[in-house]
Amino acid sequence: MGNYIAYADLEYRMGNTRIVSLSTGRDDAETYVGTVIDRAEGLINGYAGKLYAPPLPASDLIQEWTMRIAEYEMYKNGQGGDVPLKYKSSYDEVMTYLKDVASGLLIPPNTDDEVLARKSTSGDSFDMTSDDPLMTDDKIYPNSDSDSINFDYCY
Repeated sequence: MGNYIAYADLEYRMGNTRIVSLSTGRDDAETYVGTVIDRAEGLINGYAGKLYAPPLPASDLIQEWTMRIAEYEMYKNGQGGDVPLKYKSSYDEVMTYLKDVASGLLIPPNTDDEVLARKSTSGDSFDMTSDDPLMTDDKIYPNSDSDSINFDYCY
């Protein structure tokens, strides 16, 4: 099943009665919950995959995010589709964190150089410092005498 949580983790958190209730109309609650967990982990991996190679290393934080997303999904797809405010707020908070992970503002726990998958090769910028001036006449016009350059046509 999941890389971050298992059925038993979500069952312990939500309780068997609630899971069965939210899984009503499904053939098998455990299979349905497995699908919900897979979707929750897929969402996390989708955001994290911009900078990190999924799956992320195990941590309490990633486990908590997975549970919050799974709880939200269980309520959203349950009978009536009403998501209690507590679960909706929790989900929204996780989505904010995931956007921060994707942008590099938040580094997931236990990540190291091996977990870094790729960084964008376009659109990034960098700072460069030098004791030597970078834009001098002799560097811009290396084959001419700077006194003979006509700057009348420069804007």
